[in-house]
Amino acid sequence: MSTQIIIGAPPTTEYTVVFQFDQIGKRFDTGFYTPGLTGGRASLEEINHVLADIENTRRPIASKAISAVCCYILSLFACIGVYIFALISISDSAPDMIPFFIIAFIASMILVIVVFIVRIRKINEETKTKCKAVADRHNQNFASRGLRWHIPVNFPSWIELWKDYQVQNSAGMYLPPPVNQQPYTQVPSYGVPNQGMGGQPQFQPNPYQNYQGQGQPNNNYVPPNSYV
Repeated sequence: MSTQIIIGAPPTTEYTVVFQFDQIGKRFDTGFYTPGLTGGRASLEEINHVLADIENTRRPIASKAISAVCCYILSLFACIGVYIFALISISDSAPDMIPFFIIAFIASMILVIVVFIVRIRKINEETKTKCKAVADRHNQNFASRGLRWHIPVNFPSWIELWKDYQVQNSAGMYLPPPVNQQPYTQVPSYGVPNQGMGGQPQFQPNPYQNYQGQGQPNNNYVPPNSYV
């Protein structure tokens, strides 16, 4: 029997706290959070303040996406309406022109779709850039406690709080948290530290393997600060 692939937010682990976006409440869910998840380094009030700041930055940009969707729908209806009207007008007087109108209609639909996709991508990039700037500003305060906010690829579906203090090696270097952004084979239960059961990604490499063999450094190691 085949395994169903479900794309969802990764679970909270001992290295990363994951705050999933609540589509109904239109905010990041912090109901599960307790200071114990970060070793008492951040209170619930601080977490809510940061997430509210990020959400307030994201909200005006998100309204642009709604406008883009509305324009996309109107453009589709406009193309269809013009095509039907033109087709009726020339069906009797110039039937030889019908193939050209069909080609023009298809080209118009493709153009509308491409413009919409490009617009949405620009909005998403703007959202991530501005929200990352907010996260970086708050990281100036959180860094002294070994905590760091991270905007993932799938933002705003969720946002992550990296616990750098958990992954400091003996040499005093920080290693990137094992944040998985790949599809999961089952619905993950975020909000509870991962104990090695349930919601695990399949065939996911371990990014914490900073050393290979007998103490040989991994040349593919990427410092966390270079992560987007």
